[in-house]
Order: sequence, then structure tokens, then C-alpha cells
Amino acid sequence: MGRSGRQIYWTSGPSRHLKLGAQSVELKYVPSWQLPAPNSRAGHTFRALACFGKFEAAQALTRIKAMSNEEEQRELLSLCADLDGQGT
Repeated sequence: MGRSGRQIYWTSGPSRHLKLGAQSVELKYVPSWQLPAPNSRAGHTFRALACFGKFEAAQALTRIKAMSNEEEQRELLSLCADLDGQGT
């Protein structure tokens, strides 16, 4: 049987699997700092940068800035500022 009816959603609560009719839904725990801007380029960029160390992230950010428009850059800076304000 295929997995075409399976949906995965991120949550700051516990991970769990739900069956809703023919659909299988997975709620997957992720740290709360990963939840903002789930479907934007800035959000994806923000989460990807977390995989790099500080030096590599700074280098990648220079390249990303050249490929991003002003709105995406503002959103990315806002996400970084929000994280910084949380003390994490």
C-alpha cells in the first residue's frame, strides 16, 4: 500500500500518528524555533542555516543575500532577531 494518503505536520507538542478515515497524519515534534514561516523561502533558509556552523553560515548568508529579494531578506532578519530575543 502506498503512502499517498500520509500527511506530516510539525508541532511543538509531542509527536504522534493519527488515522483520519483513509488518511494517515503524523504530527512530528520540532523545536519551537523551527516553526515560524513554514512555507516561505526565508523560513526554509533560516532552518537550513542552522545546519551550518557560524563560519559556514556567514559564508552561505552572503550567497543567499545575493539571491534573495528585499522582502525575503527582511523576513529572514526578522526570524533571526526573534530567535535572538528568545535567548536560544
